[in-house]
Amino acid sequence: MKTIEKNLYRNNNYKRLKNLIALNDKHLQNMRLLLLGCTGFVGKELVPALLNENHEIYIVSRKPISKLTIDLDFKKFKFFQIDLSKEKNWNNENLQNILRDTDGIINLMGEPIAEKKWTSEQKQEIENSRIKTTKFMMKTLKNLKINPKVIINGSAIGYYGTSLSS
Repeated sequence: MKTIEKNLYRNNNYKRLKNLIALNDKHLQNMRLLLLGCTGFVGKELVPALLNENHEIYIVSRKPISKLTIDLDFKKFKFFQIDLSKEKNWNNENLQNILRDTDGIINLMGEPIAEKKWTSEQKQEIENSRIKTTKFMMKTLKNLKINPKVIINGSAIGYYGTSLSS
């Protein structure tokens, strides 16, 4: 947890994340965790920390595994590529089996906020990628009667200043 602590503390996210995850709680040790997204800024620190805590990790991402920026041995976790911003994909049998076998879910899925200009369309995509994905996840869990021990849902928010040219 020290690596994640140092890197997230700088962004004032660590205290919130630590309180939400409660990794040191005896009831939440050695869990099977489904990570939705978790391939961006926070995920780069979170995934290694969870693996070091001996959690079994299953990462779901819309990106192919070859595009992941996580510096890890890919043999240390399981990976499933699917775009969960589309409601129909929540009916995928493999995904539903993963959901049934998980102890906890960490959802950090969403369109990256710093990769593109914030046009009206991009702002809508950023919002939809977070809100709709969360709604689809909760609807699927309810329909399948799945009750994980823990669900952590988060999304990035940031301020990048103003631009006189846009």
